[in-house]
Amino acid sequence: MLVCLASGFYPGNPSVLWFHRGLPVPPRAISTDIIREDDGTFYLHTAYRFIPTVEDHTGACVCQPLSHLVSGHESILLCTASRFYPGNPSVLWFHRNLPVPPSNITNDIIGENDGTFSLRSQYRFIPSEADHTAECFCQVAHPVWTGRRTVNITLDVLYGPSAVSVTSHWGSVANGFVSVAVGSTVNLTCSADGNPSPKIQWLSGDITKLNSSECLYIASVLKEAEGLYWCVAQNQYGVRNTSITLLVTYSAGVSTCLLVKLLLIGILILMDTIMFTIFIIRKTRTGRLEIPELSVSQPLQPQGESLAQSSNSHGT
Repeated sequence: MLVCLASGFYPGNPSVLWFHRGLPVPPRAISTDIIREDDGTFYLHTAYRFIPTVEDHTGACVCQPLSHLVSGHESILLCTASRFYPGNPSVLWFHRNLPVPPSNITNDIIGENDGTFSLRSQYRFIPSEADHTAECFCQVAHPVWTGRRTVNITLDVLYGPSAVSVTSHWGSVANGFVSVAVGSTVNLTCSADGNPSPKIQWLSGDITKLNSSECLYIASVLKEAEGLYWCVAQNQYGVRNTSITLLVTYSAGVSTCLLVKLLLIGILILMDTIMFTIFIIRKTRTGRLEIPELSVSQPLQPQGESLAQSSNSHGT
């Protein structure tokens, strides 16, 4: 018989439930008495009557790591069972639902002072990143038990950063190059796998720290921002990085506008050249017509004397 007591409560209407091996006990196996105390509170006396068996004498099985599981380092999982008799259990280990070789298992049977036995079973292995969140379990069987007792453990493997990648708001970054137009927005996100989650930092090409977050944001990029950028992921188990090259170009609209301006300037220069050429031609022609007029209207004294002498020579 097992007895459960409770006291000092008010009012006197408690509810009682018993469980045996995780299952509710039928009410017919339970007796409950509620007694009123002198101070006005109540006292509970409840008893569970049953016939114990060998299985009731066996403690629970427990599975746990002896220390932190670190990728690439030997680790040990421990499975224990206690208070069984006689001392001849069998143990099986499974890793990702595959049986573990006996060479990786060490079993110790320990005799206790009360005449029962305890089991300590160790599974030695080297975990990897792929083992993170994987399941291992041990099964313990005993001749007097009705079935195997299985206990599971989900592996928590610690490992350094891996799979560092950079994406942008318009998609993945191909071949480590990002090309944007002057004045546009740059929004890059760096991510990395790792346990615990890595800390992310962005560095510029000259190893200048930009920020300590996953995102690199530039509201209006200038040509001077062009260059190499590093994303660094780090935790206490390692560090990894990746780089991208930011190319800042002039947009198609800017190039078209510049081309139109140059074309207009060229047209204006051409028109000025044509008009200047026409002006020169007209001036040249005008100058040729005015030459005789200028020679007649000007007083030519020396030439007059010469003509007078020529007339006298003919005796006129």
